[in-house]
Amino acid sequence: MKTKFRKRLGIEPPPMPAPVPLPPPPEAGEVHPGRYPQHADPAKGQVFGGLCNRTACGERRAVWWNVMTHGFYCRTCANGINDRLDQPPICIRVEKKPTFNEMNELQHGWNRGEPQAAQSQ
Repeated sequence: MKTKFRKRLGIEPPPMPAPVPLPPPPEAGEVHPGRYPQHADPAKGQVFGGLCNRTACGERRAVWWNVMTHGFYCRTCANGINDRLDQPPICIRVEKKPTFNEMNELQHGWNRGEPQAAQSQ
């Protein structure tokens, strides 16, 4: 049936369901609910040594943790983020993915001006 006839008869197609977000893979570990951005690929920026969290970047070896976006960045993007701020570094080099509690401690430490005080071991 053509669209104008459907409207006249009051027949509307059912709405499209919202896409169901994919769950993060097991290697992503704990994912902070406040992470930014929410990528279509749930592993982007969430796996230590994986893809950089920056949307426009596809670099691997992301081992710099951004204490505000709760994601991993490659060295180039992390340095770019840190260079733009006239504040303590917002991206710090870590040896593993922080736990949820460590993520919060890192963020609170940065807010207090001591971002590496709670850095994961």
